[in-house]
Amino acid sequence: MTQPSSANEVGQSARRDDLEWFRLWFGFLRISPSYELARRYRSGELSRSAALPADFETALTVYDDLGDVSSIRFAEWWRGVGFQHFGYEGQKPELVRLGVLSYDDDDDQLMRMRSSVRDYLTEEWLDQGQPTAIVAAIPVGVPKAQIMKQIAAMLGGIAQEEREHKRQLVGRTAEYRLVQAKLHQRSVGQYLATVLAKAQSPSSTLWQIGALANLSYTHSRWLDPAATPTGKDQIDARDRLKILTSRALHRGHMIAENAARGIFPSYAKCLDAVALDWAGLGKRL
Repeated sequence: MTQPSSANEVGQSARRDDLEWFRLWFGFLRISPSYELARRYRSGELSRSAALPADFETALTVYDDLGDVSSIRFAEWWRGVGFQHFGYEGQKPELVRLGVLSYDDDDDQLMRMRSSVRDYLTEEWLDQGQPTAIVAAIPVGVPKAQIMKQIAAMLGGIAQEEREHKRQLVGRTAEYRLVQAKLHQRSVGQYLATVLAKAQSPSSTLWQIGALANLSYTHSRWLDPAATPTGKDQIDARDRLKILTSRALHRGHMIAENAARGIFPSYAKCLDAVALDWAGLGKRL
């Protein structure tokens, strides 16, 4: 495997890795029963007699920050909450030229500038972590010293205004951070896949769910989820896969419930975890 050749490439690799963790966080929020209770509570769908976990206020706080994930794509959700709440800084902010205006330009300058600004807002600005930026018209031909003086005055003014509004100028302080002692990303992804497989086929046995989720190539390759295991190899694979699947479902459940409380990724026991409603989860998904 090719190794990153510079500090910049290492940084980009780390950001991509973290982004995959946040994608998984999004996926686990979608399956969390506590987070679904928070959604229903905020939307007025929850009856007054509904049983709520003791720490429901924590789940509500996380929901108020991270929002409804039930019917939204990750990219759209990430643009709305990722930079604001996860402190994802993205690429190092730098100047971006949005275009040039000239009196003898026959093109539709307004349309061109609109297109340029739109592209910036949906690409570079997002990649750089949505930094506060000035959009200015700089006349070409004016002495550089004069231009720099005026730009400095602009920057000073906007910086003062942002401080008065208590906004951070570049990057954000993360309200939600990944747990430092991270689990293996592939394993966490498998736990999520196993929960999803169970939700889609709640009546299947444990070994069948493990096979459907491709939880273990070593054992799954011996088994057909639609057939009864025969022979020692298949029976042994089935028994081992049952154990692996049971563990994956438990860990996936705990990761989801911890995620709903702002802790990710962790399968530490969540004392106030809400039981998974497999049939209801399957319908939601």
